[in-house]
Amino acid sequence: MKIGIFGGSFDPVHRGHIELAERALLCGAADSVVFVPAAIQPFKQDKHPADGNDRINMIKLAAQGIKGIEVSDYELARPKAVSYTINTLNAMRNAYGAENDVRFIVGADSFLKIHTWTKADELLENYTIIVGVRPGYLESEVAKQEKILRERYGASVIMLENRPIDISSTEIRKAAACGFSEEKGAHQAVVYAIPEKVREYIIENGLYN
Repeated sequence: MKIGIFGGSFDPVHRGHIELAERALLCGAADSVVFVPAAIQPFKQDKHPADGNDRINMIKLAAQGIKGIEVSDYELARPKAVSYTINTLNAMRNAYGAENDVRFIVGADSFLKIHTWTKADELLENYTIIVGVRPGYLESEVAKQEKILRERYGASVIMLENRPIDISSTEIRKAAACGFSEEKGAHQAVVYAIPEKVREYIIENGLYN
């Protein structure tokens, strides 16, 4: 069984995340996708994300009705420590057993920096990388990175075309602060980027105010 591990802060989860997970399932790159919200990301140690339980609840709402998507609290349940991808992948491989193929799902932006991560060589030599590629966005850079990683580490890389949703989590949190009201300045595209049930959850629980 191919298990795609999808890590990130998911603060909050948006349609781009869910559609990449669905794409991995539909294309057969993964038989199941496990979202693993980070406790503390190494590149975001100065940020203060929404509570872990809220982020898990939002992922569950966004993925409701989609067969094959799960959520793990592995990183959130650990003592407060920086979430290094290689540690999480090794733990997931141990948890699911050697008979299953644990893979790593990542967006194009992160893929371009993956060689700088902690124990990048171990990650790239031992795990298949599933990359969400948006048409027209950094295509030549991603292709160059793929070639370098294959030659240098023997990396196994699967490219998945993902529908472009050019919205940052920062923009989403700003829109949430005004209740996703277009009259109060929330852009329509930002409002659309968040599944309706997740928007309702954010408003009801006063997140990002």
